Amino acid sequence: MLGAALFAGSHLQGQPADADATADSDLFSLTNQDRASNGVASLAENGTLASIGEAAPYSGCAGAGTIYGRAQDMINRDYFAHAIPPATSTSSR
Repeated sequence: MLGAALFAGSHLQGQPADADATADSDLFSLTNQDRASNGVASLAENGTLASIGEAAPYSGCAGAGTIYGRAQDMINRDYFAHAIPPATSTSSR
């Protein structure tokens, strides 16, 4: 899960984004409270998705080097989307 605290606190390119378990937990709690008040089923946390979003290193994007999580990739390459845009040999920032 990509928490707002992750984006606000991680502006340095090339640095792994630090996960904030408290912020994630708070976001889940508030989201599920809102969903319950609207008669919608609650969400469950998924550790694999959290790892991918926040810290799991990958280097499958040519020219981007090693990326530490999707959140950091979106910060480094200045995009916000579920789909990963094509990598280029130069960064957009």
